Amino acid sequence: MGKSDINFHQADLARLFGDDAQHEVTRQEGPLLRGRFVVEDLRPGLALHGNEIEFLQAHQSEGPLSPGLRLILMLEGKVDARFGALPLELGAGNRCLLLSTTEDEYLQRSIHQPGQQRQVVIALEPSWFEDGGLSGMADFKKLAQFCSQHLAHRKLAPSRQILQLAEGLLQPAHRTPYLHKIHCECSALELILAALGELHHVIPMKPRSRSRVAQLLELLQSDAAGSMSLEQMALALGSNATTLQREFRAVHGISIFAWLRRHKLQEARQTLESEICSVLDAALLAGYSNPANFATAFKREFGFTPRQVGQGRV
Repeated sequence: MGKSDINFHQADLARLFGDDAQHEVTRQEGPLLRGRFVVEDLRPGLALHGNEIEFLQAHQSEGPLSPGLRLILMLEGKVDARFGALPLELGAGNRCLLLSTTEDEYLQRSIHQPGQQRQVVIALEPSWFEDGGLSGMADFKKLAQFCSQHLAHRKLAPSRQILQLAEGLLQPAHRTPYLHKIHCECSALELILAALGELHHVIPMKPRSRSRVAQLLELLQSDAAGSMSLEQMALALGSNATTLQREFRAVHGISIFAWLRRHKLQEARQTLESEICSVLDAALLAGYSNPANFATAFKREFGFTPRQVGQGRV
């Protein structure tokens, strides 16, 4: 980082992001991070948030997340994020993500070790499409379907053009303020155009396929699914493993067994919260014969350990 970078403490971040942004750090003294933030309201309903920072210590943070559509680009670094009930690892193999929220949520972020992070987020409020006259267009239905699903998300493969546009949004302004704002708005819209263009080709799905995914979801929520292989599930639904996996991921954004693991962990958490079983019993319920492996998966999913739930500390 350069000399113009700023050291941020917990209080600085509260002032920058509002009192609702809470930060928990592993040590209480010294700055939390160093770097620069980009926060721009480009137009009503269209906002840019970016950062080019160095985390100086591990920490967890939590803040409110309003309804809307977000394009998230991780140019460098990694963060374990949780959007309401949806856990996602951002960075590395998941650098570009389109996310829809239809209700107020909380975003939890976990940084496990010091390091660099560069991120760009383009946020669109639900009214942005309507105000621009887009919601009345015939082919808008495909995007509307995605936007109407709470926590719907799509992993995108960022092209070189997308990465270059995102990098440009993090560069310090060398233009007059109004020209810089126009530049940022143009780049943000180009990024949205590229992301929605890719989404437009992915969303279409035949009614039969959607019905099959709905039947599969019912199967996964039953006790029978735990003992079935992917091939057996596909056979029971009149499909093949490859097609079934592709259809399920298109609707839910994750693989079939990733969804099943998350579902079982959620069941285990509910059982622990009701105080009717031990951590070992909860591990067996979630399909883990090793309590240590269960604890690791549980903490990765929820951000705290099964023992903390059992002790009523969360």
